[in-house]
Amino acid sequence: MGRLITKEELDRIEKKYFKELQEYLSYEYPIIIDKCKDYWFATIAELPGCDGYGSTPDEAVEDLELDKKNWFLLSFINGIFPPKPKKQQQLVRVLVRMPVDLHLKLSQLAAQKAQSINSYIVSSLQNSVSYRRPNFDSDEEVPNIPNKYRRMQKKTEGKRKQDEESREKYASAA
Repeated sequence: MGRLITKEELDRIEKKYFKELQEYLSYEYPIIIDKCKDYWFATIAELPGCDGYGSTPDEAVEDLELDKKNWFLLSFINGIFPPKPKKQQQLVRVLVRMPVDLHLKLSQLAAQKAQSINSYIVSSLQNSVSYRRPNFDSDEEVPNIPNKYRRMQKKTEGKRKQDEESREKYASAA
């Protein structure tokens, strides 16, 4: 377990890396805000372990900003310069016609996540398109899945056969 840094040490480190810290704090990293049971959670995906918590989204972001500053300082101390934020992709506009009840459901789900309906739809589409998890209960061969999932699929098939054999033995013994 690491040692705690005193306020004086933190001030000295902040002065030493003032220029770098100001540069990195000026970058706009995309912030992900999510509601958990009784609190809000804010994180920056490009800075692993950099997150904040609060009873409101604003408190979570405020806590995140403090953690981001400390995250940068810790990186500088260890001789690591954090990644700069990725360039924003060019966005296109798409008009989608949908049933009123689907729009209402999407609006409710977006409100639960404290997102606009547009960002909720975009994030849902990104999640469904970026990675398709294989269905191990089907006989379908899923192309381009990582080897570890192929191994899991084979283990699942083997386990399924063992279960069927055990059931048959038990049924014939009874």
